[in-house]
Amino acid sequence: MLLLSDSIGRGLKPEFLSAKASVKKEMVYTIEEAQNYVESSNEPYSKVVIQLLTNDINEESESPENVKDKLSNLVDYVHGESPDTQIYVSQCLPRKDSVEVNRNINKLNALLYDINGVHIITHDNFRQ
Repeated sequence: MLLLSDSIGRGLKPEFLSAKASVKKEMVYTIEEAQNYVESSNEPYSKVVIQLLTNDINEESESPENVKDKLSNLVDYVHGESPDTQIYVSQCLPRKDSVEVNRNINKLNALLYDINGVHIITHDNFRQ
């Protein structure tokens, strides 16, 4: 399993994430960095977990639609290389520092359901 994570995952220890599967954690901070990583990696993974998006949605120039499109391209690439890979996308967590960013996060989280071939990890226990 491959875990693509931004700073939220820095404290995660791959050896403790699964008793059954080998987990490789790759710290990437944007979808573009994740795309570059998977394009340069020759390793097939049965599962890919994507826990990023926060840095992409915080960019003032990035709309939720653009972030979703970039993520869709990453998903398409992974499935193009390995059609049987299961992809899990973690919703973007709410933030306390900006009402506007939270609006964009909520919109992006809703748009994630439009991406084909992914399982969405929700964080309904986090309320704004």
